[in-house]
Amino acid sequence: NRSENNYDCIIPVSGGRDSYFIVHKIKNVYGLNTLLVTYNKHYNTALGIRNLANLMIMFDCDIMTLTVNPESVKKITRATLRKFGSIYWHCIAGQTVYPVQIAVKLKIPLIIWGAHQGLDQVGMFSHLDEVEMTRKYRKEHDLMGFEADDLLSDFNFLKEQDIWQYRYPSDYDIESIGVRGIYLGNYIRWDPKTQHEL
Repeated sequence: NRSENNYDCIIPVSGGRDSYFIVHKIKNVYGLNTLLVTYNKHYNTALGIRNLANLMIMFDCDIMTLTVNPESVKKITRATLRKFGSIYWHCIAGQTVYPVQIAVKLKIPLIIWGAHQGLDQVGMFSHLDEVEMTRKYRKEHDLMGFEADDLLSDFNFLKEQDIWQYRYPSDYDIESIGVRGIYLGNYIRWDPKTQHEL
């Protein structure tokens, strides 16, 4: 039994079509009290900002946003561009770590992601595998093998204050709260072409 002020789950969102579909399913169909969590990628358009605000209003959800200091983002982007040719690493790192950090901080054990790209896009898994979000998959595939601390040791212009917000919570913290990151695509038919029709 939860109080009215407690959240049942976290949904990481960007404000895109998938975000609307996931929040609709979890909040309206399954009736869970949902906290939306988003990472500010710093590549925002006016339409994207409006879509994110509309998502919160349409579904009557609270939202937490992480906006990292732009100077730190610039330094990280310079490092990842030099290291492995990516200007997008900080976006993926931020959007995959902030929901886990919030789950630990607020003691909300359930994170509901959309579709696992290893299932949805490249056939690495079947939905029967019931894949969950893990630190290992995040590092090896999403982050191209590099955690924030790896960058810190490779580039002397990066400091602790630049990378700490991209650091994954400890196994102890995750296990003590029982945080699990499940993928909605494992449980319902995932069809990106039709998800804009709620």
